[in-house]
Amino acid sequence: MSTDITKRYLFHNVYGDATELINTKPDDIILVPFGWSPDIENTRNFLLQELNITGISCLPSLIFWCPARTITVFNQTGPSVVNIPEKWEEVAIGYLPQPWTWQQINAQQALISQQ
Repeated sequence: MSTDITKRYLFHNVYGDATELINTKPDDIILVPFGWSPDIENTRNFLLQELNITGISCLPSLIFWCPARTITVFNQTGPSVVNIPEKWEEVAIGYLPQPWTWQQINAQQALISQQ
């Protein structure tokens, strides 16, 4: 599997806690099962290597490409400009209040993209 920055990757437990998200996923979502068979582990670990991510924080989680951006940070000495390089980011869906919805996930992704 080669990664595509126009796609978002939904890492989910094979035991069904994200069934509603899977059933209602947008077209740009690639499903990545997280389970304990050798095939599933190998596929997941290979994708994580391609994404250059050491791990995800919880299940389910959404990994998405975030372009380079510049933000202004305010501290005691005044505003400073910070350049953030392009990279894969995570929406830790498992930490969001349930029931999980794509509207909620997309809003969280937008917030992360602005940080």
